[in-house]
Amino acid sequence: MLVSEAIEKIRRRINDEFDTGYSDEVLINYINDAKEYLSHALIARFSPELTEYLTVDSTITNFVPTNFVKFCGGFPVRRQGNLFFITDTTLPIVEVKYFFIPDDVLAVTDNMPFQNNDTYNMLIINLASIYALNQHEFDVNQDSALKQAIEGMIDNALGGIE
Repeated sequence: MLVSEAIEKIRRRINDEFDTGYSDEVLINYINDAKEYLSHALIARFSPELTEYLTVDSTITNFVPTNFVKFCGGFPVRRQGNLFFITDTTLPIVEVKYFFIPDDVLAVTDNMPFQNNDTYNMLIINLASIYALNQHEFDVNQDSALKQAIEGMIDNALGGIE
């Protein structure tokens, strides 16, 4: 799904189909905020979709990847500032697994952060709609209930946090 398609759906949900209240840039910011929220919910549930592997090599400088959140498990590697260091000097190389946040979308021509998951994209659209309505201080009681429903959907789809 393209960001332009998501923006179109958001505009329909917030009754702004004529482009009068929210610029594309503002709605892109709400999409990115919703992506952050959903990503942290997925990471809290140890979702493998937001994991990457990295080889830390003691012979080179190992920079912390962009959007790094935390390691998936225990590794003999420590983070110091923007660098990783191997703490066990007997290991020249350590393969680590870590959680990350997907990159922000920047333009209407970009793909949505979870390109192959319509459920996650719809959650992002719903959350972005709530954020947009909250910005203009509309009555958000119903939207708060929708947000709770979305959190319930996340719990049902992924399981609760243990």
